[in-house]
Amino acid sequence: MRLRSVVPFSSGTNVHLNRVEVQFIAPTSSEVEATIQMLRDAAAQSGEPLPDWVAITGKVVPVDETAGEHPDFLLTHSHVGSGFGFDALPSGVLDLDLERGCVLLSGQAVIWPAGTTLSRDPPRLHLPGGLTARPGDTVRGGGGVVPPAGPRQSSSGIEGDLERALGCATEPEVVVFGSRGSMSVSPGG
Repeated sequence: MRLRSVVPFSSGTNVHLNRVEVQFIAPTSSEVEATIQMLRDAAAQSGEPLPDWVAITGKVVPVDETAGEHPDFLLTHSHVGSGFGFDALPSGVLDLDLERGCVLLSGQAVIWPAGTTLSRDPPRLHLPGGLTARPGDTVRGGGGVVPPAGPRQSSSGIEGDLERALGCATEPEVVVFGSRGSMSVSPGG
């Protein structure tokens, strides 16, 4: 089954509940219901109806409440997993150069959790959990730091232009924030 996404979504395996989850957001409850039906119809038309262990969930996020945008230079990864397993707590100072398409943390390219967006005026990074970071703020969260070859080889679920992000970086490693790790923002000085 192949679908063109009309709403942001992610999918993955919930090992605790032993099921596959497809999660998405839409601006109205009727669009949530329509998307769930569309996914079920597409599966049925392919001759492979969705099994009981596949859960489709949607969340209503009105358009006027969505913060920022998701340009192609903002690297993110899926809600359910990044393809990386980390226990570290990377942190660094946020540097936003939206004219050049650079979103860095202490000179390093960053793969942010899904749901991360940008605002241009004023420049702000909006993180999952309602956090907002300004240039100069320190951002910390669960994840790790890898050489550039790591994300290139394991690009599962990574959205955005990795080469462009690496071209902005002044440091050779990539910060990867885990999709389930808690994050914090400390104001810059």
